[in-house]
Amino acid sequence: PSVNQPSSKVCQAAFLFPFPVNDPVGSWVEPHGLPREPYEHHSAIVFRTFWSIFLVTGVAGVVVGGFAVICAGPLTNHKLYKVGGALQFCGGLCLLAVVLMYLMWVQVLDTLEQFALHQRLSSCPSFHLSVQQGPSFLLAPVAVFFCLLAGLLFILVGRHVHQTQLEKKSKRSEL
Repeated sequence: PSVNQPSSKVCQAAFLFPFPVNDPVGSWVEPHGLPREPYEHHSAIVFRTFWSIFLVTGVAGVVVGGFAVICAGPLTNHKLYKVGGALQFCGGLCLLAVVLMYLMWVQVLDTLEQFALHQRLSSCPSFHLSVQQGPSFLLAPVAVFFCLLAGLLFILVGRHVHQTQLEKKSKRSEL
């Protein structure tokens, strides 16, 4: 081991959650004058926060709405159908926002290019960034569609059950 040799650098793959998370250790500006993390700014933090909120809210809305519809099972409680359908519909809208925000992050914003440039300049000159969509992303729009469809259908079922109950009451009162 020679004393004058620089330490070897290891380039490794990284997974980026919409906008990479910043390590608070170190100074904001490196000695060569470039910011340490040019892609991490306040708008990225706001974007990541809303993305997370929409994801958690969407999944929770769909799950709770599904349980509400299951509890309304024997076609007796129209309110549970309507509430469950509304929760599933709202959850589907939140999940639609998550998919659209992810598409904006990957296709519209330049954060990935800034990240790649920063990696090439700071630590890994041969850094190459490739974005590949997996099956879960390809099925996400289909799942969003079915969440929205189920929500609308259960709202309509609740309405129909309520009308049927009102008709039965009016027939009983006539007798």
